[in-house]
Amino acid sequence: MQAKIAMIVPYFGKWPEWMDLYLYSCSKNPQVDFLFFTDCLMPATVYPNTLFTTLSFETYCKHVSRVLHVDFRPTQAYKLCDLKVFYGLIHAEDLRGYDYWAFGDNDLIFGNLNIITNIRNLKKYDLLTTHSYHIAGHFTVIRKESKFTKLCLKIPNWQSLLLNTKNYAIDEGIWSDMVYPEMRLVRRLYRYVFKPIFRLHYFKYLALINRLFCNRFTRRSFVEYYTTPNPTLGQYWEYDFDKNKVYRYDGLELPYLHFLFFKKNIYSNSKCYWNPGFYQLPIDWQQQREKNVYVSVDSIVMKEKM
Repeated sequence: MQAKIAMIVPYFGKWPEWMDLYLYSCSKNPQVDFLFFTDCLMPATVYPNTLFTTLSFETYCKHVSRVLHVDFRPTQAYKLCDLKVFYGLIHAEDLRGYDYWAFGDNDLIFGNLNIITNIRNLKKYDLLTTHSYHIAGHFTVIRKESKFTKLCLKIPNWQSLLLNTKNYAIDEGIWSDMVYPEMRLVRRLYRYVFKPIFRLHYFKYLALINRLFCNRFTRRSFVEYYTTPNPTLGQYWEYDFDKNKVYRYDGLELPYLHFLFFKKNIYSNSKCYWNPGFYQLPIDWQQQREKNVYVSVDSIVMKEKM
């Protein structure tokens, strides 16, 4: 029997312009329920696996305070990113009946998530993430009945980190180091041995180390799926509506496309990004089911299948 997965998505303010595309891609992965906690207007289209709980930002923060026994009162909703690793505790009641919980971002297009969340992987691992070098904040899956659900409570001074208005990227930083503490040694081995002596590319080295050690002898899966590209002009990523697949510019199938660097962001100085409106499903997409969406940094266009 396929394990039941719930992805927790608190979001307050205003839906991003790509929300209809995001929700549609969620709907094509029925093995995952997407649980939204929000004060945004209900989307025009709600799918069987996109479930919405309406509440105010203040009410949500009071719930967090009650569960974690802290006075959680952030000034901006972005601070909620530091709660990702606490979702398993904060939403314990909502997770009844689920085997796994997940956290992630919504600036992405899901393809076939079964690439990650297939039966074999879920039986073998308690934690699955889509980077090879640290926890991926944009998509990580955790077995509910595992040590990783309560590992957040072992973060040094976690209460102070949550009470501070600064965002610490706890998921990809402190918590990631706790999930994969050997990574410090892995980095040193690369710096002093594998890079100067064997001239091995860092990602190839990580793939080798993780396959031989981390992913083989532990309950953790750190695999690089190349879901967050920094694209250049002329490269196209394909989202196939019918087959629910995402393809990289060179044909590699991805479980999802995280388009962080396709839009204006604080992490890149690139002037290449999508224009407004290019994130959206075409208005007549339901009549164009035989067409695919091709996305690049300079445009999003419809092209007929050959």
